[in-house]
Amino acid sequence: MATKNTQNEAVNDDAMSVIIIEGAVCEARTGRTRFSETVKNRISLKSDAIPYDEIHAFDKSGDRLTPKWFKDKTGYISLASVYEIPVMTTNGRKISFDDWLENFNALGSEVRVSIIQKDGAIYPKAVKVLKDGEARDPFEDL
Repeated sequence: MATKNTQNEAVNDDAMSVIIIEGAVCEARTGRTRFSETVKNRISLKSDAIPYDEIHAFDKSGDRLTPKWFKDKTGYISLASVYEIPVMTTNGRKISFDDWLENFNALGSEVRVSIIQKDGAIYPKAVKVLKDGEARDPFEDL
């Protein structure tokens, strides 16, 4: 089975394929969720160009195991990985996901994310920052 990523390069593999998604970071953190006790690197993007029709990882998952963002298809995608996610900054420097969260303004950044999809799951492979996010003061309105 041949699938295509957003750059129209064919990736031939029945079990795994790669997609490139560009969007704005609306969440980036390391931690748990109310649904998962596993500590993971987590990133969520908002984009009008998420290729939902190219994501086949959830075809056999059933309704209960298919993520809400995929069912709703409202311009969001949430990704998580227990492995390190390499990040390339706007000046081409390669850093860790933790370094990006600690030393840069990840929220609001414009990024390109390489995503690996396997049956039942998708994972972020790498993040390339196209434009840094702006600093925000959480106490601004207090």
